[in-house]
Amino acid sequence: MKVGVSIAARYSVLLVSLVLVASIGIYVFGRSPVSAVLLTISILFMAIALTVFVTGRFSGAIRRLVFDIEEMADGRLDRSIEVPIGIGLSGLARAVNLIRERQRGYRQRVEEHTERLQKRIEELEKANARLSADLDTSATGEDEHARGEERLKSLLEYSSDVTSTMDNVGRIQYVGPAVTRVLGYRADEIIGKKMFDFVHPDDLHAATTAYVAAFQSPGRPSAIQFRFRHRDGSWRHMEAIVNNLLLVPAVGAVIVNYRDFTERIRLEEQLIQTQKMETIGRLAGGVAHDFNNLLLVITEYSRFVKQSLKQGDRALGDIEQVLAAAERAAGLTRQLLAFSRRQVIEPRMVKIPELIANMEKMLRRLIGEDVALVVRHAGDLPPVRVDPGQIEQVIMNLVVNARDAMPRGGAVTIETARAALDDSEGTRLPDVATGEFVRVSIADTGTGMTEEVKAHLFEPFFTTKALGKGTGLGLATVYGIVKQHQGNIIVESEPGKGAVFKVYLPALLDVRKAEPEAADAPPVPRGTETVLVVEDEPMVRGLTGRMLRDLGYTVIEAEDGPEALAVAEKYSSDIHLLLTDVIMPEMDGGEVADRFARVRRGAKVMFMSGYTDDVIADHGVLEPGKVLIKKPFGPDLIGRKVREVLDGPPYESQPPVEST
Repeated sequence: MKVGVSIAARYSVLLVSLVLVASIGIYVFGRSPVSAVLLTISILFMAIALTVFVTGRFSGAIRRLVFDIEEMADGRLDRSIEVPIGIGLSGLARAVNLIRERQRGYRQRVEEHTERLQKRIEELEKANARLSADLDTSATGEDEHARGEERLKSLLEYSSDVTSTMDNVGRIQYVGPAVTRVLGYRADEIIGKKMFDFVHPDDLHAATTAYVAAFQSPGRPSAIQFRFRHRDGSWRHMEAIVNNLLLVPAVGAVIVNYRDFTERIRLEEQLIQTQKMETIGRLAGGVAHDFNNLLLVITEYSRFVKQSLKQGDRALGDIEQVLAAAERAAGLTRQLLAFSRRQVIEPRMVKIPELIANMEKMLRRLIGEDVALVVRHAGDLPPVRVDPGQIEQVIMNLVVNARDAMPRGGAVTIETARAALDDSEGTRLPDVATGEFVRVSIADTGTGMTEEVKAHLFEPFFTTKALGKGTGLGLATVYGIVKQHQGNIIVESEPGKGAVFKVYLPALLDVRKAEPEAADAPPVPRGTETVLVVEDEPMVRGLTGRMLRDLGYTVIEAEDGPEALAVAEKYSSDIHLLLTDVIMPEMDGGEVADRFARVRRGAKVMFMSGYTDDVIADHGVLEPGKVLIKKPFGPDLIGRKVREVLDGPPYESQPPVEST
C-alpha cells in the first residue's frame, strides 16, 4: 500500500504540473475569463496535488518511523530505521536509531546484569540453603549437646565411681554427685580441700608417692589404692585411677576416678579366714590322728608295764604319772578337734564344774597374765547331757572373746548356777526354751557393746575387732553348738560396762533315767581265731597284735593293703577276721576289705581309724553293716568288738568297678 500511495502521488504531481503550465500559457497568451478560471482551478488542483504528494511522502515515512519505534518499544532492536533521503525526517530516524543502539546497549547490559544477578541469586539461594541447613544442624547439635550433658550428668550421678578433678597439688576442684552416695559428703563439703586430707595416715605416704608418679607421667593413667575417710568417720577402701591432663586445654586438671571396694575386701577377708579355719581344722584333725596313734602306744604299753609291776614298786608311781599325762594329752586332742569343729558329737552325762576345772589351766594360759580368771561354782548342780568337746569349745570361745574386749587387762569371771527360764523370760527372748537349766555365765570388765552390735552378734563373719584380729566365726559357732544341745544363750551388755554371756544347758533332773547305772562289766571275751591286722604305723600294728594275742587270738600282721592281700592268697589256714586301718598309702581299708572278702569267702571284717568321721566318710566304712573302732582303744574295747564281729554275719564286699 505504501508503494501505491507513492506512485499515485508522483502521477498526481505530474498531472497538476502539466495543467498548471497549460493554464499559465493560456492566460498569458489568451487572457480570457475562461483562462483565468482554468488558471485558478489549476492552481487549486496543484495545491491539492502538492498536498497529496507531500502528505503521501511524509505519511509513509512517518508510518514507517512509527512502525520501527513500535517494534523498538516491543524490544526488537536488531535493525535500524530507513527513511527516504530528502524528506526532512532522516535526522529523526538517526536519533531514533541512536536511541535504538543505546537501548540495545542498555538491554545487553541489563541482560548481563540480569545474568549476573541471576547467578548471584542462585549463589545466595545456595548459601541460604546451607545457612538453613547449618542452622538446623546447629539447633540439632544444641539439642544433642543438651541431651549429652544430661546423659553425662545422670551417668556421673548414678555411677558406682566418684569422678573428680584436682589441681597440681591435689586440691579438689570438682567432684561428681556420686560422692554423696559413696562417701557421704556433699560436693560443697569436699571441693576446695586436698584429697590427701581424707586419706588414712597409714596410707598417706604410699598414696602421695603414687600420685606424684602419676603427675609426672601426663596422659598415662595410674592406679592408687588407699583408705578414704567416710563422712561417718569409717574408712573405706578406695581404688583410684589418676590421669594427669593438666596440659590438655579442654581439661586442664588431674582426673581422678574413685571406686569403693570395701565390700570386696571384706569378702576376701572372709574367704581367707574361712580357708584359714579350714586349713587349721584339717591340721588339727591330722594332729589329732597322729596324737591318737601315739597316745594309743603310750597308754597301752604303760598299762602293760603297770600290770607287770607289783604293789609297792617304786616304778608304779612313775607309770601312773605317764598314764595321767597321756590322759591329759587325750584331752588336748579333744580340744583340737573341738576347735576345728571336726569332732563327732557324742553326748554323755557331764558335770559342768568338773569340765571347767579340767580346762582351767589352759584358760589361764589363753587369757594371759594381765587378765585375772575367777571361777565360782554353785553347790549341788545337776549334770547335763552334752558333748564335752563341744561345750569346751563354747567356753573357750567366750573366754577368748572376753579377753579381746579388755585390751588393757581386766578380769574374766566364770560362774555356774542352777537356773530356770520361765514364760516371762521366754517372751522377752524369742526362740528361748523354758525349763530347768545349768547356767554358765562368763563376764568381763571390757568395753561393752551397743544395742546395734548385740543385734548382729551371732551372725557369721560379724566382728567388731580390728582387721586381722578376728574371724567373725567364734560367736556364731558358740550359738550353733548351744542350740544344737537344745540350750539357750543370752547376752547382757552396755557400752563401758562390760558384757555377760549366759549359756543355759538343759539339766538332767533324773540321773538314773538319763544315765543308767553301769553293771559290773563282764570279763573281756577271748578267742582262738586267726586275725589279720593291717596297719601302716608299726607301733600301732605291734601294739594291736599284742593285745589280741593276749586274748588268745592268732595274729598275722601286714603293713599295707598289697601285703595283706598276698597273705590272704598264700596263707594255708583259715583267716577269720580282717582288722584294717582305713586311711593307708597305696590302698585304703575299704578296697582292702572288698578284695579280701572275695578271696576269703565268709570271713569277717572290722575297721579302725584315728581320723574323724567327716574325714573317713568318703572311704565307705561308715555304711550300715560295717563296724568301726576309734583309736585310741584299749584291750577291753578291742576284745569286745572283735568278739562281736566274729560272732556276727560275714562281710559283704562291693563288686569291683570295671574300668572303661
